Amino acid sequence: MGVFFLLGAASVMVSACGSTSSGHNQTSTVQPSQLTPLQAVSSAGAASSRSKSTSVYIRTSIQSSGIPGGDVNETLTANGVVDFSSDQAFVTISGPGTTVSGTPLQILEIGNKTYVDGPYAGAAADTFVPAPTTSSSTTSLPFSVNPSDISSVLPKNVFAQLGALRNVTRLGTSVIAGITVTKYRATYKSFAQSPFAELMGQSNISATSLAGIGSPTEYIWLDSKGRVVQVATSTDLSSFLNSLLSSFSATTAVHPIKLVITLNEQFNNYGAKVHIPTL
Repeated sequence: MGVFFLLGAASVMVSACGSTSSGHNQTSTVQPSQLTPLQAVSSAGAASSRSKSTSVYIRTSIQSSGIPGGDVNETLTANGVVDFSSDQAFVTISGPGTTVSGTPLQILEIGNKTYVDGPYAGAAADTFVPAPTTSSSTTSLPFSVNPSDISSVLPKNVFAQLGALRNVTRLGTSVIAGITVTKYRATYKSFAQSPFAELMGQSNISATSLAGIGSPTEYIWLDSKGRVVQVATSTDLSSFLNSLLSSFSATTAVHPIKLVITLNEQFNNYGAKVHIPTL
């Protein structure tokens, strides 16, 4: 579940996505249609990871105005693969400001450790170095990169978030990339349990303030094996940010802030052989 979040002059990667699968040789043969909507969505993460691997495509749209640094209306994407069996993931980021000297930003995660391509952290090309934990003058990244932010893009961390969904409703079936899927709609128990909360925490916003943000709605598409084929969610932080800043300045009355983030993630080729670079 990756999302890139713009706040002040900084952009940060965050995420909200999910993926699921249960292979032919699994002991569970229960179809999603035989489960309640809540059961189907809650079990999706475990089903996906049993498929050993998946490819992932993440598309994030950011629309903002009234924020220092200028208005933004852009889309960032991430393409890559995940190996659940070795707990590794590798994605290439594309979008405005994500290329240095013709080299796209690449992110490698091994277990709980995150690495970025050398040029983005002041190191040599064709190397992976630990991701900077804070913005610094030696970091060429167009946005701050925190391991926790990047981790939120990866399926294994989104699986846990699927368990925080409530009010799950089955909406019907459709076809995505030739695969028949069942669509579900759900909301998070609270904003703090959504994919966007971790990023907001990086901004030193209190838990009390976060509690005032509405819970995002998430849409999940599952295949016949209970695996997530697609997830989509969005959050509108405009009212929250304007209320927050109004306590410090009256300028928001003249220049109101708008900030909307939309995230869409797709998963396919479950179980296929994947290649992930080594350090």
